[in-house]
Amino acid sequence: MKKPIKLSEARILIYLKNVESQLRFARQISYKLEMDYAYLLGRLKDMKGKLWIQPIRRENKIFYELTETAPLVLSQETINKNK
Repeated sequence: MKKPIKLSEARILIYLKNVESQLRFARQISYKLEMDYAYLLGRLKDMKGKLWIQPIRRENKIFYELTETAPLVLSQETINKNK
């Protein structure tokens, strides 16, 4: 059985999937998804622990990349279910 995924995590994963790499840093994600910055940092930390994303430091910023284990299909289903 698939583990449930939080809507906020699903939104972050789909955003990272669809956006250009230079827009994958926390402030931009927070702005685009209209999500509280502190809350977003907590979700990113949780998602890193689940091995769904990987932080990469470039140009004095931390960017986030998806890993192969990120549940993109489940994320899309979660978003569609909550529309």
